[in-house]
Amino acid sequence: HISFIVQTMEDFTCLVSVVGYSAHVEVFRSSTNGVGKSCLCCRFIHPGVDDFVPDHPSLLALHEFESGVVCTDSFLYWGPKELEFPNGLKGKGAKVKFEVLEHTLFYQDETSHVFKRYKSLAYPENYAKQLLKPPHSSRKISYYSRDTIGFPERYKCLPYPTNVDRIPRGFIV
Repeated sequence: HISFIVQTMEDFTCLVSVVGYSAHVEVFRSSTNGVGKSCLCCRFIHPGVDDFVPDHPSLLALHEFESGVVCTDSFLYWGPKELEFPNGLKGKGAKVKFEVLEHTLFYQDETSHVFKRYKSLAYPENYAKQLLKPPHSSRKISYYSRDTIGFPERYKCLPYPTNVDRIPRGFIV
C-alpha cells in the first residue's frame, strides 16, 4: 500500500511487475489482443496524451527477440517513474521511484509459437515459478513501442537496474 510506504520512509524504490496473459495464448487464440499489460505500463510511464502507444505486439522476429530491448528475456523493462508525495514522513515530502517491468511471452513470427527458450513458461505453474525471482539482464534497455526494438537510438532508452535483488518487489496481476 503506497500511502503506508510514504508515511514510513522518506525515499523508496520499488520494482513493480505487471503480469497476466499475453496475446496469442490459448485464451486469445482468435485475437492478437492481450489483456492490456503493455497499455497499463505505457500509460503509467508515459502519461501524456501524445505519448501513449496502444499497439504492443508480442509476435517478434528472431532479430527483434535478440535485440537490446527484449534481450531474449520474458519481460520488458518500461523504465523508472518517480512520484512525489508531499506529506510523506512527518509532513516532509517523500519520493517513490517505481522500476516497471512487464512479464510476457514472446512468440516467433515464423511459427506463432513461444520462442523455444521460454516454451515451458506457457504453462501457468512454470510462469508463476519464474516470477518468484527478480529477473536479471545485463544489457537490457527500456521499451517504449515496437519501434524501440528496431531503432533504440531514436528513443531515450534507459539501462535496466543492476541491483534488482535489493529492490522490494510488487505485482500487478
